Amino acid sequence: MPMRKHRADLTPIGRERPAHARRLSAAIVSIAALSLCASPAASSPAGNALLARSVLADDATSYTGTLTSVVYTSDRAESTVVNVDHLAPSQWRIWYVAPADAYGRLIISNETVTYQYEPSENKVYANNWSTSSLELGDALDTTRVEKNYAVQIGAGTSVAGHAAHILTMTSKHSGTLVERLWIDDQTDLILRRETY
Repeated sequence: MPMRKHRADLTPIGRERPAHARRLSAAIVSIAALSLCASPAASSPAGNALLARSVLADDATSYTGTLTSVVYTSDRAESTVVNVDHLAPSQWRIWYVAPADAYGRLIISNETVTYQYEPSENKVYANNWSTSSLELGDALDTTRVEKNYAVQIGAGTSVAGHAAHILTMTSKHSGTLVERLWIDDQTDLILRRETY
């Protein structure tokens, strides 16, 4: 029997692989080819509808909570913690707890005018809500989202004791997961958000 040059080829020369091994190999190659060539998933109408409802949910629901944002870079993580009081449909009070240089910052808004107190300067600034660059209450163009992302409803779960569903957004162009939202089953409020 001739000597093998590649250790990975364990089938002796002159002997064919059994039929079931050939079928298994063919199935694995077919599945791999399909997964590489598959186009990203299409949006579900239920996912798009839930996203649209979640964008408008804070207009109907008052709440108090803590928002923690963590941004990871290659060498560190930066976090911002704010306490949020929202009186539907348009009253906001946002108090910064962290980072240390923002501690005590207070933002009060009626979604027309925003007042921001900067404790380091002991000054109050007034701005239009639309130019205040707050991520809370931002309007989201759901039509543009539906054009560029597949929106799917995932499994049921729980966040802070609230029953919720996971909503995923995957790029229709690259197939990459770009965002996950955990949406409250009762109020449609976004309880948690991960952006990738």
